[in-house]
Amino acid sequence: MRKLILVSLFCLVYNILHSQKQYNYLFYVDNTVRTGALLFNEKTNTAEYIDKMENLKSTKAEGKPVFTVSVDGFNDFVYYKKNVNELNYTYELLKIPYFINDSTININWELHSDQKEIQGLNCKKATTFFRGRKWTVWYCPDIPVVYGPWKFYGLPGLMVEVTEDTNRFAFVLIEILEKPTAVLPNLNLSKHKQIDLKTFDEIFHDAMNLKDLKNSRGYVIEGEPFKRQGIELLYEWEEQPKKQ
Repeated sequence: MRKLILVSLFCLVYNILHSQKQYNYLFYVDNTVRTGALLFNEKTNTAEYIDKMENLKSTKAEGKPVFTVSVDGFNDFVYYKKNVNELNYTYELLKIPYFINDSTININWELHSDQKEIQGLNCKKATTFFRGRKWTVWYCPDIPVVYGPWKFYGLPGLMVEVTEDTNRFAFVLIEILEKPTAVLPNLNLSKHKQIDLKTFDEIFHDAMNLKDLKNSRGYVIEGEPFKRQGIELLYEWEEQPKKQ
């Protein structure tokens, strides 16, 4: 009986490991670039995206740099994806680790007939307006992965190029690994503040506006209040701009 249990456990672990694939990306933000790894498990239809913060590099030179991708390290942001649009992710603010539930996420894609070949992959075009930014994506229907880098999900194929309309942000697929090499950080939720995105956004705004200092005697803080300039500009619970 014990031998049978051990064999069953071995088969379970083997199937989980061999049902995973790794998709490596470059993540461009203004004049910087860093790496990311998407781990997709086709058996459970879940994924994790590891944003490799320690691999941040400057890219002021013309053209996009090419370098060896490293997916080692543990001080990263990790996005945990399941059931297509269920998302939780880690974030550190003022040395406090958070585990954020992004339950309001909703991406509506418009599929186009445009096609082109990218890195030997036959790709199709899709666009979306997501949280204040317009995105254009080239995806490969031949690779049935519904998850993408960062918070993206929901296309009928692997995302190969993801570009924001103002060219401030972009994700580019650079490598597909049949055997994953990335290692997920150990997630100890007892050391994280578990919180929903709306509440975290309020805490983030207070921190950026130095609310604690403003309420302290002897401090006078001048200037414009904090306004989002990052990859997300507008959330679902906020008033949406009227379409022209």
